[in-house]
Amino acid sequence: MPRLFSHFAARRPAFTLIEVLTATAITVFIVLAVLFVTTETFRAYDGAIAKLDTITQARAALVPLQQDLESAIIRNDGRVWMQVDHLLDTGNVKKGQAPVLMLFAPVPDRLKRIKEKTDLLPGDVCAIKYRIAQRSPFLPPGEKGSKESMYLQTYGFYRAIVDAKETFDVALEGIVEGNRDPLDFWQGSAEVIDSDGNRHAQSLEEWATGAQNYIASNVVGVTLIFWFLEYGEDENAKPQLKAFVHMDNMASAQTAFQSAGIDVVVEAYNRGLKIKSGQIIVDDNVSESKKRVLKSVDVSLVILSPSGAKELRGLQYTEGTVKVRQDKYDKLLEKQGEHFTAKIRFYQ
Repeated sequence: MPRLFSHFAARRPAFTLIEVLTATAITVFIVLAVLFVTTETFRAYDGAIAKLDTITQARAALVPLQQDLESAIIRNDGRVWMQVDHLLDTGNVKKGQAPVLMLFAPVPDRLKRIKEKTDLLPGDVCAIKYRIAQRSPFLPPGEKGSKESMYLQTYGFYRAIVDAKETFDVALEGIVEGNRDPLDFWQGSAEVIDSDGNRHAQSLEEWATGAQNYIASNVVGVTLIFWFLEYGEDENAKPQLKAFVHMDNMASAQTAFQSAGIDVVVEAYNRGLKIKSGQIIVDDNVSESKKRVLKSVDVSLVILSPSGAKELRGLQYTEGTVKVRQDKYDKLLEKQGEHFTAKIRFYQ
């Protein structure tokens, strides 16, 4: 009986080496396929989340800008009611893509009362300022911190709103009575309401880039194209359509118009524009008095993806400066920058 058992046991079939290797190869292939699918799924998920974050930042910047421009006050009184200036570069952002836009408009989301007071502040027209700034999100404007915190500065888009009462008492009084431009107001001081609802006097230049005015992250470029109808001496003649762009953006604007088949005269400005009802002052040239009516503004934003912003902070820390090498920045922008555009129309 033991011999019979050993005889059958010895003849039991077993896997050959080829079968084992084949099974192993199939198993490895399945594992790699599952790993690949899983990796691609997570990568697609991360990409979708990053895209959603970038779109959210674009909406946070464009929606209020569109609302404010569409309701902007431009009175027919010969005074400047809207102004755009290109004062300085902002980090690696050239001044052509870092405009300072100042205007007056009724603002639904304005602060309406001072802390612990029930009376509403009168009026609804507020002085508004938009700009890109680069600063540490952890420090108030002008305050120095550690070496690390000063290097890790981020780009952001800011929307500063002076309440309606202070706008009427100071900004509008200066424009109407003293023929002062919006930029003069924003470079001075005024009483503003902070995020806690308290009113106090402060430098508007510093306050405008405070944390309470931060509306969008990683905005690294704003291009504005102002469209005007220019009228000649003959009022019955057809007006000419003109586009005014900063000189830094002149070549790209002309190329874009030609590619789209748009026949338009493009004029460049260097310092800025002062917009009145039916007139525009280019680079403080007050001698030119052609009748020009503002029709629309094209706004183009460049926003870094979250991974691009992280990579930029790494470059800042490695190089020990908030303004990194321009060639590295341009390469990063080409790879990680997203473009968003909007056309905002005026009805005068």
